[in-house]
Order: sequence, then structure tokens, then C-alpha cells
Amino acid sequence: MSDSEMSLELFRLQRLEIEFNDDSLSAGEDDERCREAYTAEADFDLWERAEGAKCVTKLRVDCYPESPEVVTRFSKVSITLFGIFSFSAETTEEMKSQLARYNSVAILHGIARGVVVSATGSCPGGPFLLPVLNYHEIIEKKLAQESAPPEEGCGDEEDTVPKG
Repeated sequence: MSDSEMSLELFRLQRLEIEFNDDSLSAGEDDERCREAYTAEADFDLWERAEGAKCVTKLRVDCYPESPEVVTRFSKVSITLFGIFSFSAETTEEMKSQLARYNSVAILHGIARGVVVSATGSCPGGPFLLPVLNYHEIIEKKLAQESAPPEEGCGDEEDTVPKG
């Protein structure tokens, strides 16, 4: 292993969906509806292995036009990757948790960008580059949701429908 506290052992592409929008070929260059305006969403999951020296991260990134009126070159770009990361023996549990959460997701995003650029490189207009995302915000939001108490209406309430 290298001198770093965390290393990527391997990654696997689980899913890649790219849909070229043929309507973009017939739209004129001065068509105001024609632009590269995408909304991007990302989600991730982390699993720590029992021995604590490895973690598995799953990253999903989905891009789609920001509105139905916009004519973009791609109507959908979605990718899901898994990565297995290992930690040096000196890495503390707290540091492992931080590295697994933040660095593994950022590393997989970089790989996802390369895969999508490679797959779309010969498309009219050139390759599609996944946008840069604020993973700190995405991770903090997910952690807050996981630690929030359950909402009412989850099926634990008494049946209030009159029986008749």
C-alpha cells in the first residue's frame, strides 16, 4: 500500500446510462432553448467491513435537463460505481470514518467523470463532463437525515378509521 492513509483497491462500474437527445441535432444554434443546462443529483452509501481495515462505497450520480423546455445534447446521464478502499494500520477509527465519508466519494466522482467523458467523447458537440458537486453539503445532509427521529405516519399509529 502507498504512504497515504486510504487507498482505492478497486472499483467497479455497476451502471452507466447515457441517452443522447436527437432533438438537439435538429435545433438551430440560435435556438434559445438549446443549452447545456443540467441538474445533477448524487447519492452514496458506505459499508465498513468487520475487520475495520476496509470500506465499500457506492456512488450514484444522475444528470438530466434542468427543465423540459431546455433542449440539451443528453436527456440523461447516470452512473453508479462501487469502490473498495483500504486504510493504513496507523489510521485511527475517527480518521477512517472521515476518509470513508468524504474522500471515497470524491475519488469515485473523479473516476465517474472519466468514464462518462470516455463514453461520450465521440458524441456530436464533444464529451459530457459530469458537473462538480458539493459533496460536503450532500454528505452532511444525508448524515442529518440518518440521525433525525422518524416522522409520524410510519404505520405505528393506532387505526383511527371507524369500524363499521
